[in-house]
Amino acid sequence: MTMVHLLCSMRSQDVVNLRVCDIEMNDPDYLGIWFYEPHTHKTKKRGKRLLKVIPPEAQEILKPFIEAKRDHSNAYVFSPRDVVKKHREGLRENRKTPLQPSHMARAKRAKKRRPRRAPGDQYTASSYRVAVQRSQERARKAGVDIPHWFPHQLRHRSATETSDQFGIEAARDMAGHTDSKITKRYAKQKIERMVKVAREQSRIFS
Repeated sequence: MTMVHLLCSMRSQDVVNLRVCDIEMNDPDYLGIWFYEPHTHKTKKRGKRLLKVIPPEAQEILKPFIEAKRDHSNAYVFSPRDVVKKHREGLRENRKTPLQPSHMARAKRAKKRRPRRAPGDQYTASSYRVAVQRSQERARKAGVDIPHWFPHQLRHRSATETSDQFGIEAARDMAGHTDSKITKRYAKQKIERMVKVAREQSRIFS
């Protein structure tokens, strides 16, 4: 999520709202570039349209998630429920001893005593931030020295990099800082600028 967040200059709200059905993958005018139009976003109530480009580097990250949900196009690409399910499957696969009926009964009784809220289908901006913070804490406990940061900083970093490399107008377009248009359509010039950034800009994650 964080890598897609950075590569696409998204707000946290945009990355948690990402659904398969909101992604256009086959625009004949811009081969190799995907477009993402969130079904809801920060400025929608003010009559603005938000269009994000998904560059090839981010597409490679998203492909396995999209493939897993090809039969559920309305599903959110990043889901807490999927994460928990995968985690539990990993625990079962790595279990040293066979799972006995008594183990299952004990787990069932413990769950009844301490019921937990089931994970949802979608992250919120808040739960996304918490997940990132917990990941940082686990990394530090494992001996990885990383600075403290928040998801919101990714958008600012992306805008700064784009501005330095392509200019302030391209950074504004990528970040979604646009003026409202009567036609509610992006000007072709803006799309061309965003596509240029998506095709030429690359980032190295260290």
